Amino acid sequence: MADDITLARLTSLLQEAIALQQQQQDNLRAIVACAEQAVSILAESAKADRFFDGPAAEQLTGFDARQLKRYRENGTFRQGVHYRDVRSAGAAKGDYQYNPAAINRLFRQPAEKRA
Repeated sequence: MADDITLARLTSLLQEAIALQQQQQDNLRAIVACAEQAVSILAESAKADRFFDGPAAEQLTGFDARQLKRYRENGTFRQGVHYRDVRSAGAAKGDYQYNPAAINRLFRQPAEKRA
């Protein structure tokens, strides 16, 4: 009889240990999934804040070259944030690249908050 109780108790303890181990594995899987998602988000945001030449920037923002120039010249875009001048040393004409992610963030804001 005592052997039956001991065996039943050991079986119960073993089942609890297995359940705890399964729960720990599930928790680790969830942690790994969250970490993978965080890495993916960081990689996307690093990629998203890149500067692109005119044609690619036009496609990514939905603005044509004339509109990009107007926003650059009227001060809507800030140099170093929304665009940068990559002209060669001594070149008279500007050669601009645009940051579509920053531009799209800007235009998601209400007009009165864009200043």
